[in-house]
Amino acid sequence: MKIENTVDAIFTRRVSEVIDEPSIKTKLVSGKQLRIKYGIDPTATSFHLGHTVPLRKMREFQDLGHIGVFIIGDFTAQIGDPVGKSDTRNMLTLQETQKNAKEFVAFASKFIDMSKTEVHFQSEWYNTMTLEKSIRLMATVTKEQLMRHETFRKREKEHKPLGFHEMFYTLLMAYDSVMVHPDIELGGPDQKFNFLITRQVMEKFGLAPQSAMLLKFLSGTDGAEKMSKSSGNFIGMSENPDVQFEKIMKIRDDDIVNFFDLATSVAIEKLQILKSNLESQKLHPIAAKRCLALEIVSQAHSKEEANEADLKFFEAHRQLKNMI
Repeated sequence: MKIENTVDAIFTRRVSEVIDEPSIKTKLVSGKQLRIKYGIDPTATSFHLGHTVPLRKMREFQDLGHIGVFIIGDFTAQIGDPVGKSDTRNMLTLQETQKNAKEFVAFASKFIDMSKTEVHFQSEWYNTMTLEKSIRLMATVTKEQLMRHETFRKREKEHKPLGFHEMFYTLLMAYDSVMVHPDIELGGPDQKFNFLITRQVMEKFGLAPQSAMLLKFLSGTDGAEKMSKSSGNFIGMSENPDVQFEKIMKIRDDDIVNFFDLATSVAIEKLQILKSNLESQKLHPIAAKRCLALEIVSQAHSKEEANEADLKFFEAHRQLKNMI
């Protein structure tokens, strides 16, 4: 496959928006080994299917020879990302976040090439961060810039509490990039504000600003909003194979193609055939969801456990098996 075709493909699947796309394309065809950052806050012990979307994108870059930089936010998790939160969250302890982080690293290794991955805990640099460094970090932005954050504006308008530690979250996330020097950062559309601030902070520290790739959200099992632990509409990657299988079989028919696109590595050509067969009713939605469940459970656990879960599910739902 020509490198140009591979580069074009990496900008389409799972991607919602790209910040500084021309720079990424130039670097990709230059032969330079890029550093691809993805950070995750271990605020809970459940690593869910939605978390695999950026990990799969990171793997795409790794397959082209680039380096993944996986950041475990053991410090920022204590605060919790304020994006979309109407109230101040309770702070976790460092010990709680580091305990949760172990599960996240273990499951990330199923989706990315760990031989091409740097794993960093924020505590590597924040444990030794002085007050002087903190003040220099705060000096990279103004209050007015931080108050452009939609969540912060809404809180202020509704006269709800807004802690400075929540505003500082964005700067801590930006400082991660100052420390690891990424070329590209991956995240959801809700991270756009943070990514733009990060670019500014990096320049203030004399570094080339990172580019960013905003990835599509995986819808939850209810189809109403993005998958998340707090909404209870998630498929946990450590959940029992039987539970995972049943949850996938219960997703909305309209979400089947989206799940295959974002949460599996099925080739684009096969996705197009799948979509066509569903639309023409050559393929029953139950059969499609069965294939999806087998794919996801196999990666979370094993093919053997996925097949056992499949057997149990259709023994308990014989009327569904008769439909496919």
